[in-house]
Amino acid sequence: MKPDDLQANDLEGRIAKARAAGERHGSAAPSGGEDPGIESAMSFGLRAGSQFVSAVVLGGGLGWAIDRWLGTKPFAMLILMVLMFIAAMANVWRSMSKAVDVATETALASEKAAAAGDRATDEIDGKSS
Repeated sequence: MKPDDLQANDLEGRIAKARAAGERHGSAAPSGGEDPGIESAMSFGLRAGSQFVSAVVLGGGLGWAIDRWLGTKPFAMLILMVLMFIAAMANVWRSMSKAVDVATETALASEKAAAAGDRATDEIDGKSS
């Protein structure tokens, strides 16, 4: 055997041991949460918050640079921060509207499926009588 083969076998053994130890300790897989809706909501909230903060910080930084270049201290910074704040709010609002539309469509589809299942059950019950 070559030394590379020994290292590959050793690595595979170590990976298998680590996986077995993880299963014994009950660690969950990164995407194996109990409620995917909570994970989705958390990711949406973190994404919206980071977009909001980064837009305001970017507006402040650009405004500060423009103020320093033109010598118009706090005016450009304040104006750009306010504009970026408004843009961030519009972006979060648009993202939230899309999420609400998707949730509404999903709820309507599940209600239709449940109603179709109830009708099928009623038909089966009616035929057996």
